[in-house]
Amino acid sequence: MARNKVFLKRWLSTLSVGANGYYYFGTINTISRVIFPDVNNTFNTRVNRQAHINSFSGSFGLQSSFTIDSKKLSEIDTVKTSRNYGKHKRRDLKEDIYVTLGYTYSMNNKLRGYYSDFANTFLYFNSGAESFRDTIFYNADKKGSITLPTMHGLGISIRKGSKWNIVADYEMQLWSGFKYFNDVNYLQDMKRISVGAEFVPNKFANGKGDYLKRVHYRLGARYNDGFLLINNNRINDYAVTMGFGFPVGANKIFNTFNVSVEAGQTGTTQNNLIKYQYIKATLGFTFNDRWFLKYQLD
Repeated sequence: MARNKVFLKRWLSTLSVGANGYYYFGTINTISRVIFPDVNNTFNTRVNRQAHINSFSGSFGLQSSFTIDSKKLSEIDTVKTSRNYGKHKRRDLKEDIYVTLGYTYSMNNKLRGYYSDFANTFLYFNSGAESFRDTIFYNADKKGSITLPTMHGLGISIRKGSKWNIVADYEMQLWSGFKYFNDVNYLQDMKRISVGAEFVPNKFANGKGDYLKRVHYRLGARYNDGFLLINNNRINDYAVTMGFGFPVGANKIFNTFNVSVEAGQTGTTQNNLIKYQYIKATLGFTFNDRWFLKYQLD
């Protein structure tokens, strides 16, 4: 019981709480058209909407971590002077295991604003030219709001010493609660999961032939079921990634040049839909130098 209290106290001491505030402002212009290109002298339709948004929103997060430094054995401690007398013996691990847990929440705020709608008919010619015909309706400066989707996220990171780091994230986006002014919402709730691992053979190796031991080897995968439902099919997306982090510069422990390749697929060919496969390469730098150090000697 005492050990559990110590663990709980240490875990709470690492608890961090954070928040982000967002201010959304600007103009959104949308245009939709209905055209009958193979029918002569037909009035086609265009609808223009201009929306102005000015509102606040926010997100929150929790993070905490704890360390596993020993392993419980099946053998019972029989030494009366031991603090674990009568309990299972424990063996210290060669490398400590650091576990970090996190939770994020994005608010489903209403972004208040106003919008104007303008619809008209027009003639469409084979050359691509259009000729304005008549106004169907015009509504100016109507008040409304955009309701953002609620988002929940969970994450875990398990790091063993300086060699292994395994991470996993799960996020739920409640797009069924999204609302764009007076439009009908056909979006679906989306779930996303991603996992990844990084391995560094020896981060602190400093020999002439030890460069590959300092390289970061990475592997990951992700999947989401999409928030679009078209012809009774979810438009999902999944991919696998592989990457490397190469130490560079004078301080070869902290600075890395990162290379990654991602191969994935989006969509489906069922019910006359479209599926596409892609490969994406990414280059990047990570700088972790220590700044603002005061030296004793110049």
